[in-house]
Amino acid sequence: MGVKSFSKLAVIVFFLAYFLTGVFVYRDYGVPWDEKIQQEYGVEVFNHVFLRDKKPLDKIDKFYGPVFEVFLVGAQKIFNLSDSREIYFSRHFLTFMTQYAGVLFFFLLLRKRFGTWLSLLGSAVLVLTPRLFAHSFYNSKDMVFLSFFIINVYFVLQFLDKRSYFSAFILAFTSAVLIDTRILGVLIPFFVALFISSGVLLPYTLSFLRKRESRSRVKPGMTIIDSGLSLSLLKQELKPLVVYVLVTAIFTVLFWPTLWENPVGNFIKAFKYYPQPTEMLFYGKKIESVNLPFYYAPGWMLVTIPPAYIFVFCLGLFYFVYKRSSLRKEDMLILLWFFVPLLSVILLKSVLYDEWRQLFFIYPAFVYILTFAVNASGFFLKRALILAVLVNALLALGFMYRNHPFENMYFNVFAGEKSTIGQRFDLDYWGLSYRKGLEYIVRTDDRDKIKVKVANYPGKNNTLILPEPDRKRLDVSQKTKEPDYYVTNFRGEVVVPESFEEVHSVWADGVKILNVYKKGTP
Repeated sequence: MGVKSFSKLAVIVFFLAYFLTGVFVYRDYGVPWDEKIQQEYGVEVFNHVFLRDKKPLDKIDKFYGPVFEVFLVGAQKIFNLSDSREIYFSRHFLTFMTQYAGVLFFFLLLRKRFGTWLSLLGSAVLVLTPRLFAHSFYNSKDMVFLSFFIINVYFVLQFLDKRSYFSAFILAFTSAVLIDTRILGVLIPFFVALFISSGVLLPYTLSFLRKRESRSRVKPGMTIIDSGLSLSLLKQELKPLVVYVLVTAIFTVLFWPTLWENPVGNFIKAFKYYPQPTEMLFYGKKIESVNLPFYYAPGWMLVTIPPAYIFVFCLGLFYFVYKRSSLRKEDMLILLWFFVPLLSVILLKSVLYDEWRQLFFIYPAFVYILTFAVNASGFFLKRALILAVLVNALLALGFMYRNHPFENMYFNVFAGEKSTIGQRFDLDYWGLSYRKGLEYIVRTDDRDKIKVKVANYPGKNNTLILPEPDRKRLDVSQKTKEPDYYVTNFRGEVVVPESFEEVHSVWADGVKILNVYKKGTP
């Protein structure tokens, strides 16, 4: 078997293994804090659009992009899913498949710049990042946005390479889907406009001014645009850009019912929405989401990304500066992808919730820069870097296997002593471990009716993914009177009712993330 055939086989094996892994594990995750809200929002928008429900979209969620949530509800309708357990399983499977598509496009994006093997290495790094792996099943906001952003960057490069009306239309469609998932998707039109203006408008303007000043003919060898002689060619270059902008605007409004009545006004409102004060634990201190330190996002990245990945990424930044004269347009686009959102969050003091998940979408750019470092290194250093990345990837895989389905509890060595990690950082902030706690209760208590008091909102939500007979047995609420059990994921104040004793705990990497307390004998 030749090297080329072997590399193709490796790609097939990798993506097949990734797909089969997702198929086998997607049913294992709980229901996170926001998922029930997202599901209800999707149903509301779906009914408004397709069932002609005249009820106005008056919930505050209407300023969230609805496109993926409507897609999920549409799939539920097509397959006639009505049981909540099957509905949430379908959500997790389709969210994973979206991430799967994102990883596939990321491989294609890397292969535009690097060889097959390095592209495969970068794709493996993206998959074998424990926290993002877990989120790729249940986070229909941040991880879907990450996947759609990858796809958009791929088509941006296609558009820049071949500025045709067809490529403009495809990019416009994907851009609108991205914007209607999260409004930060407007970064893509911004990047496109920046590249077009720097590559076409700026050279044309400068050459036009030079020509006007010197009144002399251009030197041989200059391009037509550099010579300033072809205004018609300039128009030809810009027409696809105009088509892209207009079609993007049309699709964005079309896919987002909130914009139908007042496109500009409601779009601006969506941009302004929606800081809510939330208390979070960060490096041992209680902080408010509306008053974050400037290092909040980088601080979370530092302790939740495998350390070898961070080291090679930093080397990649050095190479970007050292080899700046040989950078290609795709390299510059990646730098914008990583730094513009990150610096914007820092400089504008943006509100973030629960680690750096709203910035997950910059992680593929992080991985690209890591891959660039490996590619730019000499023979021996390249092999040392590949070995370091592979070893860390295997360690990450081992963590994921041992702690499934709580891969989202990954912390690296920079986070400090594991036994006290809960004193420095929020752990299961979205409450996915409630599922395991509730499953323990229905498995060990055979009463027909069981009252359970939970510490916060996702405790109730996780009943939705239990089998129907178990759901009927449970009475779960934050305000349950005279409960038989009390369950907490340690977010916020833990107030254990008097005479209750600990009977079960859920652990991840040696750290307790949930407790179940049972009412004792008085």
